Amino acid sequence: MHPQQPLPEQPQAPGVNQPSGKRFSRLLFETLFLLSGILFAFWLSEWDEQRKLEQRTEVAMQHVIRELNANYQLLTNDYVPRHKAILEHLDQTITALSNPGSDVPEGGYFDRAIMQHSLQNSAWRLAMESGYLLHVDFGQASDIAALYSLQTLGVESSLHAIIDIIRQPETVLTPINLDTCRLIQAALNELLSQEDYLAQNYQQVLKALELPGPKN
Repeated sequence: MHPQQPLPEQPQAPGVNQPSGKRFSRLLFETLFLLSGILFAFWLSEWDEQRKLEQRTEVAMQHVIRELNANYQLLTNDYVPRHKAILEHLDQTITALSNPGSDVPEGGYFDRAIMQHSLQNSAWRLAMESGYLLHVDFGQASDIAALYSLQTLGVESSLHAIIDIIRQPETVLTPINLDTCRLIQAALNELLSQEDYLAQNYQQVLKALELPGPKN
């Protein structure tokens, strides 16, 4: 009979015969590694969302800035000179009506359209509705909001008040008269005062936004 050969030892799973301290250290390391990977993934996702939010906010602000600049150019290069010319025509008309026998200038109350283009606020309104301006400097957003409010409640309101006067039936259906001229004259003087004040505020806000400075 042949002597029985001892069976080869079976390989054991890693850590089976490791001391309990080493197994705990290994388990702790694997757990911490897994947690750190999860936390890093969360951080990376949050960072990416913040980066996209900042990009959208920047795009929204660029649209608002372009709108502000366009409004300023329209105000100073069209509204003010246009309304000064209308006021000058109206002054001449009032002088003629105040002196019987004098020739009344042609054109009626106005010798040109009182407005061809409107001051805009669509970019600002859309940026507000999107919520992106919540992430803009509060003082900067507050100044821009005050500017748009001044534009709406001042210049645009006065402008529409003048348009309402000239659209009234008694204005349209009756010959040009001195009382209506004086009423429109007073409204135009108020409008020009508000336009000058609005232009000053536009200039300050645009300067604070570091746009190319509006020139006097």
